[in-house]
Amino acid sequence: MVAAEKKIILDSIDGLNEEQKLIINEIYKDYEQSMTTMRANADPDNREAMMSGMTTIREGKNESLKAILTEAQYIRYESLMKAVREQMGQRRRREGE
Repeated sequence: MVAAEKKIILDSIDGLNEEQKLIINEIYKDYEQSMTTMRANADPDNREAMMSGMTTIREGKNESLKAILTEAQYIRYESLMKAVREQMGQRRRREGE
């Protein structure tokens, strides 16, 4: 999921320079490591705490991206992530049927 999200961003946000691309790769590397560590250390009986931890990590990733993207690029990023979330929700609903 992380690799797919990063690919969408790199392929779909116009005007990224090489420095931004390198930083985005580092942000997603850190994001993936943080999520992996959080999942490995999470209490499987406490879903709420795990979800809270994931939200905190995701918000940190978003703030890091916001710091390096232009305003227009960040608006595009938010639009892309909204579309990804909607697709995931539709997929989950279909799987639940």
